[in-house]
Amino acid sequence: MDHAGMTSTNGSPAAVAPAFFEFGEGGVGARVPAYLHETIETADRWHIGIHRFSPVDRNTEIPVIMLPGLGLNSWIFYGGAGGGTVGSLLQAGREVWLLDFRGVGASIHARGNGRVRIADRLTEDLPAMIAHVQELTDSDQMDMVGHGLGGVYIYLYALIEQNTPIRRAVTISASLRPSPQVLPAAARGRVAREMVGLLGRVPLGRWSGRLLGRLRTRLIPAYFHEPQGQSEVIEAFVDQGLAPVRHTEFAELLSWMSIQDLRALAPVRDRYTGMRRLGFPTRFLVGADDPITPPHLVFEAFDKLGGQERDFVVIGRAHGHGRDYRHVDILLGDEVQQEVSPLVVDWLSRGLMVSGHA
Repeated sequence: MDHAGMTSTNGSPAAVAPAFFEFGEGGVGARVPAYLHETIETADRWHIGIHRFSPVDRNTEIPVIMLPGLGLNSWIFYGGAGGGTVGSLLQAGREVWLLDFRGVGASIHARGNGRVRIADRLTEDLPAMIAHVQELTDSDQMDMVGHGLGGVYIYLYALIEQNTPIRRAVTISASLRPSPQVLPAAARGRVAREMVGLLGRVPLGRWSGRLLGRLRTRLIPAYFHEPQGQSEVIEAFVDQGLAPVRHTEFAELLSWMSIQDLRALAPVRDRYTGMRRLGFPTRFLVGADDPITPPHLVFEAFDKLGGQERDFVVIGRAHGHGRDYRHVDILLGDEVQQEVSPLVVDWLSRGLMVSGHA
């Protein structure tokens, strides 16, 4: 399909050509969803990227916001077959907004030298995104989907803010604490965190690129189940779905892994064992074979934070699915639209007053 006619709100050609604009026979046909890309400015002068996807026939005014995790960008939500979870939400008549946090993609600082911290993404980027979406949609409610650390942002935002506009939420592979298997014990201590801080002030040049490349290669088996059979998907993911991880973020991640406490990421007063429960219905999804956020750690989030209406789903062969999903193929696998996306769409469709607007 020719995407030349799609432009962003700031007048430049669309930054991406989403696969789901090419619905096959029996799909949307000649009528296609609309796509807009823009940047908005945060209070600390970061210009963060926002992607807005509008369905052919909208059935509700309540938008869906989707948040990617650490080291990933918003492509992971629509880069899979049929447009992944975004494509399924569009077919269900939902308008979808994706956020690329500071330091990711086209998101830049006004002076070109802004620091990138996980905590600032939570306290600056997410509130700016929510306010922008509320202003443009005139909706005082919204649904949210977060993958990995994007799901943790939903937890933290709800725990920090007394009143949130979140109506319903789905978190995917989002635990309260990272698995110790992600990094060896030697890399999680105080000395390691101090070394990361020092390296962040050293111009590593080409060596930093080589180190990052090696790390990403080692993570592929944790991201994809049976990666040898998914070479095309993995190639596209490495080319379009990965985002840089700054030394400041890595230091925060190591601190979180070391003390096993969400206070490493945000100003939460109590340990998660003492936090109040989420005030909105939440579905917790996790791949059966995810080594980064294994099911028992996601269940811990479900058990500690889940409110009165909550649901925990493990997606894997033992539960009737086609594969034991891992951290990223839960969004990009070939069968995601049949096995994963319906779990998102169904949960977010509950309680909706269908508007019938086109």
